Amino acid sequence: MFAFNGADDAWDAGSHPLLHWVAVLGPWTLAVLTILVVLRAILRARRYRAVSVLRTEAQDSVRDAVRSAEKSTSGEIVPVVLERSDDHSSAAWLGALFALLVGSALLEPFLPWAVPHELLACQLGLGAAGYALARALPDLARLFVSEARGCGSSTPRACAKRRSARAS
Repeated sequence: MFAFNGADDAWDAGSHPLLHWVAVLGPWTLAVLTILVVLRAILRARRYRAVSVLRTEAQDSVRDAVRSAEKSTSGEIVPVVLERSDDHSSAAWLGALFALLVGSALLEPFLPWAVPHELLACQLGLGAAGYALARALPDLARLFVSEARGCGSSTPRACAKRRSARAS
């Protein structure tokens, strides 16, 4: 069917009602979900600021504890609070891929499928938007980092073993 008529017939209400409703509601769904996820990431952005983790009292407490610990050692203790332990650059690329694929599927009726270079430009724009949002909003990037990927292992079970080995 697609070989002769292309995908246009499949999105017709008469040919397949479900695909027609996906084509009608898809772009709106994508817009609402994107806005919600981006707003959530913006609202939670303060969670990822290492400077605001310790209040003045806590900083003084850490400073005093370090001073007393340094009195009994010959070394210097330097406490470090990191904003994140790894950049997870693959998360931004997964965000780009997700935006490109889901955006292309949901915006299908509006994309210039007959003009390949324009279609490629639109899809690259979708991917670039996904990449930029994942880089700018750590909470959004976190959606694309699995526990296994975050601990550097291939399975969640291996991550659990690493955690238990570190704890003991």
